[in-house]
Amino acid sequence: MRLYKLLVLFIIWGFSQVAFSSPAEFEPKRAGLFSKVFLASQQSLENYFSSQISDEQALKLIRLLIAQKKWQAAAYLIQPLARKGNMAAQSQLGIMYLYGEGVPQNDELAFWWLNEAADKGSIKGINNLAQFYVNGRLVKKSIPHAIKLLEKTANSDSVLAMTFLGWIYQNQLNEPQNALKWYEKASEKGDLQGRFLLAELYEQGYGAGKTQQENRNKAIDLYRQLAQQKGEYANRARVKLEKLMQ
Repeated sequence: MRLYKLLVLFIIWGFSQVAFSSPAEFEPKRAGLFSKVFLASQQSLENYFSSQISDEQALKLIRLLIAQKKWQAAAYLIQPLARKGNMAAQSQLGIMYLYGEGVPQNDELAFWWLNEAADKGSIKGINNLAQFYVNGRLVKKSIPHAIKLLEKTANSDSVLAMTFLGWIYQNQLNEPQNALKWYEKASEKGDLQGRFLLAELYEQGYGAGKTQQENRNKAIDLYRQLAQQKGEYANRARVKLEKLMQ
């Protein structure tokens, strides 16, 4: 019954988003009234959701909405959770502001929410915060600080951080051997992107093999492992194999 009520409220809320999203289109005297009704309905729904479901239940619903790419509904639910100090909500809201998903793209708000989450120990928050320092986005570019942030989460088994560190060493610092080390760690954890980038380094001759042929054979082995999977890196590995086996 509670789930049914929540679904009904979401339908009503979704209708209100369409019906009252542009009150200025109505007559001037009515526009103010519609705005007040819309804001009041938003506040009432926010209070209702807060009283009816736990933070964990709200997060599950938010993740479901994100998986279905219903960004506006997810943004509506996630903001009160983030304001309450929920770490997972803060990191996700920061990412939404970073990419403009469900909310207007805003680097300042993205950085603020990611920093809030990172201060609480959020791996997702720390990893995404590192992007700002790598790209010099909003803050002064600092590769050493980005590495410091990512090493912290990589040491907590974040494969995303491992692959990101490999990319930094390869593309920002031109240190392929350090890149190799981090790609290997990510590959061992099952990260397909890390495995593909590792295979490319072996193909280019930067692997641990004593000869170019040994490195090439290792690259082929890694590409074959990837080719058995599904998705982008599996497809790219098959293309690589075709070229190498000619």
